Amino acid sequence: MSGMDWTTGKLIDDRTQLVQSIRVILSTPRLTRIVRRNFGADIFYLIDQPETQSVDYYRAVASALANLDNFTLDRVAIKRPEPGQIEIEVSGIYTPSGEPLRVGVSV
Repeated sequence: MSGMDWTTGKLIDDRTQLVQSIRVILSTPRLTRIVRRNFGADIFYLIDQPETQSVDYYRAVASALANLDNFTLDRVAIKRPEPGQIEIEVSGIYTPSGEPLRVGVSV
């Protein structure tokens, strides 16, 4: 299965579609899409919370990506370059080929 690049409109392969999907999921606040209420991540609700622990971000990322059937999450790395910003790097396995996959997202 292939998809469409959301910036160029060109056809992309499955692996590239998965990378794009992960970026869209993690950069979309959960509960903001009317038809797909559970789409997205709770990361945005954690950013400005003073007591937020790293484990809360890990849980939010894992929960957001749990429904991807072609990706197995292995690792989540969180960096906070500035207040109000988060850089997320997820690593895992692209299950159709068994190849490792790493995706970075800035929120």
